[in-house]
Amino acid sequence: WVDYTGRIEEGNKSNNLWWADSADVRLLTSLSLADVLGLELTHPDGWRIGGDAAWSGQVGEFDRSVPGNNGAAQSPLLKPNEKAWFEAEIEGPALLDFSWKVSSKENYNFLRLYVSGSFEKEISGEVDWEEGGPIFIPAGPQTIRYSYEKTSADNEHLDAGWVDNIRLTEVTKPDLVITSVEYEPGSYILDRDRLSVTVVAENRGAPFPPGMIWETSDIEVRLSSNRIVGDEDDVILGDFARVETFESGARLVFSGDLYLPHDPELPDRNRFEGDYYLIAKVDALSRIDEFDHENNIWIGDSNDIFIRRLPHLISDQFTFDSARSYFPYAPLEVDWLLRNRGLGDISGDTPYLQKIQLFAVDRDDPNFEDPIFVGDLSVFSEDAYLPGVSSVHPNGGSIPVHSRFTLPSPAEILAGLGEVEEGLEEEDPRVLARLSLMELSYLYYLAIVTDAAVAIEQSSDLRVAHYNSDLFVIRNPVTQPVSYDQWRALYPDLDLSDPNEISAGDQLPNLMKYAFDLNPRLPHPAGAALYNAFGVRDYEGKDYLRITFNMVSLATDLRYVVEVSDDLSTWTPLVILEPPYEDFTKEGRLISHPLVVAASDQGHTAAVTVRDAVSVDDAPVRFLRLRVEER
Repeated sequence: WVDYTGRIEEGNKSNNLWWADSADVRLLTSLSLADVLGLELTHPDGWRIGGDAAWSGQVGEFDRSVPGNNGAAQSPLLKPNEKAWFEAEIEGPALLDFSWKVSSKENYNFLRLYVSGSFEKEISGEVDWEEGGPIFIPAGPQTIRYSYEKTSADNEHLDAGWVDNIRLTEVTKPDLVITSVEYEPGSYILDRDRLSVTVVAENRGAPFPPGMIWETSDIEVRLSSNRIVGDEDDVILGDFARVETFESGARLVFSGDLYLPHDPELPDRNRFEGDYYLIAKVDALSRIDEFDHENNIWIGDSNDIFIRRLPHLISDQFTFDSARSYFPYAPLEVDWLLRNRGLGDISGDTPYLQKIQLFAVDRDDPNFEDPIFVGDLSVFSEDAYLPGVSSVHPNGGSIPVHSRFTLPSPAEILAGLGEVEEGLEEEDPRVLARLSLMELSYLYYLAIVTDAAVAIEQSSDLRVAHYNSDLFVIRNPVTQPVSYDQWRALYPDLDLSDPNEISAGDQLPNLMKYAFDLNPRLPHPAGAALYNAFGVRDYEGKDYLRITFNMVSLATDLRYVVEVSDDLSTWTPLVILEPPYEDFTKEGRLISHPLVVAASDQGHTAAVTVRDAVSVDDAPVRFLRLRVEER
């Protein structure tokens, strides 16, 4: 204002006065923050100010609901993207209460509270005096900071924040809090995976009272399908106890791989699978008299743990006679269970392939970690439904498998061993020169592969069972016995000198063991009834009794006689098979007999099927039996 006294005579005095566009100069009564905030601080630094300008005490605006109040702290004028704060160090555990007010551009300019660097709460817009607490202050030294933060110009509001009547109330009880939980969201397969979890709990309140002992679970971890703690769908993964007392400010850390239970009790017999929330709780049984129990529980934001139940196919109850003598082409009989020991069902909608494989190891230095794969002996497909392990099926679903297959040729075995190249004929000199190695240099065992083509997703990638405790020998085919004396020489540890003696206690004389290529060391489960079972075969439109048996095809001293009877008293020879048996396909040999309807060459042995000469319709009462005699 020029010539504000009006002493000069002018032509126009209206332009002597200039007004600013806005009221941007504030005159305040000079008071310290300590004068107006009302909190007595014990820290020697008192209230500290910082930022782009300074907070100050003033008496023009304050919380008039507080008796005797005469001032408040007010933020300074700031430009966009500036801030100003004041702070002090206090001691927890305590409750922080205060009044505050703001007049600002909403959602752009804020009055905020921070506790030890962590954002606690804020107000923005036109907010009259209100209580901002209570705010829990954790145990130990803590810093409270009030900050006015500006991001945008503001010509419509007072553009300021006020803080008044700060109070601290001591907390005299413990306050246990889950402060952090770390885990890996994703898919977890029961019976294979474990859930790796790290849980940190803290006592932000007062220490436990003298003499108080924490005798219950410190931390509990559970899964829930609905975020409701304590209802029937919860699956508790573990309770963990570590300490008997818990100092103020102390941390309790649990970190571990948690086992996922197979079949926890769930409502309506539901199975444990699907999407779950992770929940952690400290003082799970609420035995501690705390300041606040609500913050004892941490619940994940999303149901990001997916529990899956997958099957797992195995071979079980493996039975194989490894003590007998085997030659190339010889039949092997293996009994086992195809079992689902996983927790998920195999629906049967997808076929799955099984294999029986032959492996070998060096006889003098067997290396079972790196055996020699000789070849596949049997391959078959299965599509049966196999339920997983459950309370209804405690052992899972299973299928008995009774398998019979033959060993490869000498050339194929030697090729699998790497002794000769593949594709050679049996009479090739390179094969003949190495026949003895097959017996003298190697031991053999069987392995079973379940779901060989990996058609079914399973809980384990282990699909091969190596039965290397059942080692056996594949003998040089040159040494195949052609007489009883040569056969008993294969078992030097047994006294088999008398062909009619029963050595194994199964009512089968030694001669029968030789004639049927059985192990003389072991009793046969069928005993003397080995070939007294009858079957029926359809032949040219009629049904005939038939009998199938193994015979030693190279024997020179055996005669196999199939006999028939109408009354079990009088027996008449039906078919007499005498050596030589070395060729089953040439005219005039065994296969040309009209009643021999099948003969399968198995190298050292053959499987032969003989039918009756009279149909079942023509002779309803007929019996067949097999008699073996020495020539």
